[in-house]
Amino acid sequence: MLPALLLAALTSPAQAGDAVCHYAYGGETQTLRALPTASPFAVPAVRVGSYLRFRVVVEAEPAALAALKTYVYEERDGGPALVHQGVYPWPASEAPGRRHGFTGLQRVYESAYGSELEYWCALATAAEAQ
Repeated sequence: MLPALLLAALTSPAQAGDAVCHYAYGGETQTLRALPTASPFAVPAVRVGSYLRFRVVVEAEPAALAALKTYVYEERDGGPALVHQGVYPWPASEAPGRRHGFTGLQRVYESAYGSELEYWCALATAAEAQ
């Protein structure tokens, strides 16, 4: 179970300039709000289907190393195994009208069953912030 503070951060409305990550799996698209954190290891992974977990971390400090990082894990007998990591400069900038945000469309394949997770992260729009 997620601690209440983390759950509120993940589900509360976005503010303009926050990162919003969209992920699609099994015909459903979900949205995850990513907030800067001083404790990146405390950010939980979200279960996606039966075999994958998706984690998004915004490390804003120190500024010289700031990045939004994405992680996709497979559930295996020995525990979760990292199968994909993305690192994107933070604060992000993106061209207006870019379809899949500042990360572009990313695809990750689950090895045992061939399932596909697609994700992209963008800056929250004013409409998402309301």
